[in-house]
Amino acid sequence: MRVLITGAGRGFGRGVAEQLAAAGHDVGLVARTASDLFEVAQPIRDAGRIAEVASADVRDRAAVADAFDHLAERLGGLDAVAHFAGGEGHMGPVSEVAWEQWCRPFFDDARGAHNVATIALDRGVTRFVMCSSMAAVSMTPLVSAYCAGALGRLALAEALRKEVEDRGVVVHSVLPVLSPHGGVGGRSIPVFAKYAGVTPEEIIEARVTSPQLTAAGVGEVVRDLLDIAPGGAWKVDSSGKHALPLADIAATAHTVG
Repeated sequence: MRVLITGAGRGFGRGVAEQLAAAGHDVGLVARTASDLFEVAQPIRDAGRIAEVASADVRDRAAVADAFDHLAERLGGLDAVAHFAGGEGHMGPVSEVAWEQWCRPFFDDARGAHNVATIALDRGVTRFVMCSSMAAVSMTPLVSAYCAGALGRLALAEALRKEVEDRGVVVHSVLPVLSPHGGVGGRSIPVFAKYAGVTPEEIIEARVTSPQLTAAGVGEVVRDLLDIAPGGAWKVDSSGKHALPLADIAATAHTVG
């Protein structure tokens, strides 16, 4: 397949790009920082695989459309998209941040996810993987803005999945657990430690599953999901993917009130 990956310059997005390329897929890499993209692309090319790059901020719809068109031209089309770009938002107690500061990253995150998903559909992509987080369902203290953004991405992907499945479009949501190898996980662990009065190492020991989830592990899950239909929502930890019963939760919600 020819797969476009956003957020491909670092963290889980980079792991996805590397694993897909290793599995024989042609990859189109999108991120804001061009130097990060070339750092990811070069080893893939050195291994004899195809990796094309396009620098774009996913919050900018015109830039995203240009990136899609450029990569589709370079790769001869696009079959799948994995959206891994996103921000972490304010980290710390809700009471310590003004509304404007709290919500800005959430709206930016939602805008980026909407841009990528709708442009992918417009370009005829038939496989779409949305990265959310287990924070979307755990509602973790001290990262409420990030939880809200993750929940927004999950809601968008799940609604989209139901809207387009009869058109042959498969949509998956992946929800990685807390990991120091993810961009947000790596930055949030010191915050958790600060407010708990312990060391980051103690937070990792207490709250991070062992063995730790790696970027390569997330990439392996996305690689497998490209061949799985129908779509669904998946918790991702170091042992792989686990189906989340979101349909059961939704059915319960519809019976309340």
